[in-house]
Amino acid sequence: MANRQEIGHTIGYAGASILFLRFVPLLYEQFTKPREMNIFFLNLELLASVFCGTSAMFLGAIPLFIANSLSFVCITTVLLIQYRIKYKKKHKTKETESDKSYEQKEQIENDQKQNDQIENDQKQNDQREIPYCKFLPLFKLQKVEEPEKITQVYNTITRN
Repeated sequence: MANRQEIGHTIGYAGASILFLRFVPLLYEQFTKPREMNIFFLNLELLASVFCGTSAMFLGAIPLFIANSLSFVCITTVLLIQYRIKYKKKHKTKETESDKSYEQKEQIENDQKQNDQIENDQKQNDQREIPYCKFLPLFKLQKVEEPEKITQVYNTITRN
């Protein structure tokens, strides 16, 4: 039967593997479709892995040291991607007309023509006459007209 220390190391290596595997989806996502993340959180995670790794080194807990070292590498990679995203966003240059291809210019012209057509249609719709309203609005009534046929309900209402 294995002693307690060997069992502890085995469980520690399993935990270290799982801690590393938790970063695999995040790393895959950041390499394929990078998106912005909270850099403050990533810096805190990096600081935690440094402190826990240092503590594990002093305590001689090799599995914990390995887990925190792998976390450090993964977080550093994600942070580098995040800084690259911020740098690109900050220094993004606008395309000039000379850089655009002939097809892009044609597409822009077609879009402008469509927008002009839509604006013309809207102007025409706005200029059309509003159809005559067959009903008289209530605020224009001066005297309430009595109904043509006096019903029993009308007589009951007028009595009260």
